[in-house]
Amino acid sequence: MDGAKGMNSLRYYFFDLPLWGLGVRSERLANRLENFLSSDALQFRTAFTSLNRYLGQAAEKPPVEEMTGKALWVRIIRESDAYASLLMTKKKMKDYFRVEGMEHLTRILPSRRPIFLLTGHIGSFFIPAIAFAHMDVSVYPIARTVGTAHELPFARRLFEKLNYTLSEMRFSSRYIFTSYPGIIDRSLIHICKSGGLVWAAIDFPRSFYPFKRTPVKLLGFTSSLPSGLVRLGLKYDAVFLTAWNTVETDSPRHFYRRLTIDPPLPEGIGMSAILQNYADRLSSVVIRQPWEWAGIQVIDEFCEKEACD
Repeated sequence: MDGAKGMNSLRYYFFDLPLWGLGVRSERLANRLENFLSSDALQFRTAFTSLNRYLGQAAEKPPVEEMTGKALWVRIIRESDAYASLLMTKKKMKDYFRVEGMEHLTRILPSRRPIFLLTGHIGSFFIPAIAFAHMDVSVYPIARTVGTAHELPFARRLFEKLNYTLSEMRFSSRYIFTSYPGIIDRSLIHICKSGGLVWAAIDFPRSFYPFKRTPVKLLGFTSSLPSGLVRLGLKYDAVFLTAWNTVETDSPRHFYRRLTIDPPLPEGIGMSAILQNYADRLSSVVIRQPWEWAGIQVIDEFCEKEACD
């Protein structure tokens, strides 16, 4: 870690984010948080420009600067949720979450079949298991193991480990970890056999995860998505739904998390159709609220044809 940059990272992850997550809302703190992410703003602007190009006239698009500002605050809220999760008790759940579509899930819980909640890197995607726990439903989030020292700076690696530790304290379940080559904790098999619930973000571009992929149309262009978890779910006769945990805000200081559970995907369709249905629903969320999607920063890597250039 080099000098001032390293110290700024430590302050952001282990001083400023905890203050924000635990409720401090000073102008000075807000400015420090935004300033730390100033280098990301250019990346967001470029990404939103790419998104507008891909969509063409298919959707009404807010100005790039407006989307960039919202994206930075979604990231701050998502990362500060590592600490805010400590305050997310059952009694205070309504202060943090609004839940829509829970009837889609409760209707299929009695079937005792495994349930795969397919999501994306949307909003505050780490913590929905807390909301489910407070509704007396145990959901197991699938998460990637923390990167190595060669992949991530020290402060970021330490923060990601702390994020998993702190947020899991409010779960009625635990994280199920998968490594880069796709090696998953074998306890996932037991969860499937016992009719458990899994929360899985599968929107990884090929450059992040090149294994077991299936072609899809995403945001109007040719792409592909990892298929391993869907294959596993089909093997154990799982029910597939999509769900998203967006950050809804009218200002950086007034926000909540909207957990939306969509109707189940059609029964009896194969792996390719499941992934295309998922891609269609993800596309709809991104078109409607592009600042929510962490994948926007690498949007060009999702496009796998020269036509995207």
